[in-house]
Amino acid sequence: GESKVMLISKKSDMKGASYKVLVGGIGGLLEGDLKNVEVTGNTSAEIEWTFDNDQTTEFHFNNIFIGGVAGYLGGNSVSNIQAPSNVTLDYKLTFKGEGWKHEIYAGGIAGKAVRLDKCSNIGGNILVQHGNEKNTDYSHYIGGIAGQAHRVTNSVFDGNLTSSGSAGNQEATDKYDSTLIGGIVGNLISATPDDTVVDGCYSHANMTL
Repeated sequence: GESKVMLISKKSDMKGASYKVLVGGIGGLLEGDLKNVEVTGNTSAEIEWTFDNDQTTEFHFNNIFIGGVAGYLGGNSVSNIQAPSNVTLDYKLTFKGEGWKHEIYAGGIAGKAVRLDKCSNIGGNILVQHGNEKNTDYSHYIGGIAGQAHRVTNSVFDGNLTSSGSAGNQEATDKYDSTLIGGIVGNLISATPDDTVVDGCYSHANMTL
């Protein structure tokens, strides 16, 4: 089936706080082990928020996680997962004041994960569309299997990865902007030196920035 979330707030009332949005075909946050699952249909989120920060001495993090199965898969044993689905995130974040940072995690299986084995997304389109992102540092992590993960093994992605919009339209010159996009994982992060690996994976991805 279809999984769709729409969050719109044009009020400048989100002061001095951090926010997380997690969207997935099964659930936003899945922390336990997960095995032998097939998810069909599409996962999408449309988000439009205005943030007004009156605390200029502290960073506030606003993160969005979206995946064909889950926004965040926290289990140490996630295996044999199939999600031949499209994942679409369309967002516009407006930041007023200083001290903002946001991160986007998008993947065919999960936006962010710990360990994934024998996962596949065949024929999926992973699309992140964004509006102006001024007065904020940002990082985008986009992957065919996961936007960010510690370990991905024996997994396959065959589809399209696209990040489009005007994220580089910054008013300040000291902001840090990055987009990491990969056919399997956008950002491979270290858990331990022996456990940080992509192995036995195949990707046939068309990537567009």
